[in-house]
Amino acid sequence: MFLARKRYATKCALRVTQAVECIGKAIRTNLRRDRRRTRPDTPRQGFAANYAGLITITGLLGRCELPNRVTPSQLQHHHWVLARIDGAELEIKDADSLPDLAIGEQMQVSGNSECNNFRGAASLADHQFKIEQMASTQRLHTPARNEIERTVTALLSSASSASLDANRNLTSANGEHDLHWTLAD
Repeated sequence: MFLARKRYATKCALRVTQAVECIGKAIRTNLRRDRRRTRPDTPRQGFAANYAGLITITGLLGRCELPNRVTPSQLQHHHWVLARIDGAELEIKDADSLPDLAIGEQMQVSGNSECNNFRGAASLADHQFKIEQMASTQRLHTPARNEIERTVTALLSSASSASLDANRNLTSANGEHDLHWTLAD
């Protein structure tokens, strides 16, 4: 019985939205199967009492396509350079002034946010990345460069979702902006 459910689970789509429908189908199938097995005079135990059914749900959720969850160990000891803001490529001619982000031991962060250098301690809680107690220099540049500066520092100093792609490029996003960082080391 468990193997049949497992085969059914593997046939289900891996997308998260479809996984919910898949779980619903598995539950309905189990409920129908339980109703056929029980005698009319015995109380029905239902799906929740079926331990193998609970394992099936765990198996289904394990196969779902989940967002790429980031852990501190995946971020530590790496250096990224900002490549895009809100999908637009950065047009900076001076490679030395490209915004960058380096995360070291114990999530200590340092970098350049276009005009100024910054440092602080990063936290990663519930897959939300945030640099707490950010300290930075206070230099001014052209209005366009200052706008990039404000966007980068605002996003890094507030809670933002963090994800890594297959090439370990970092994307940090909040409801307003998204930053795509390319791995540089």
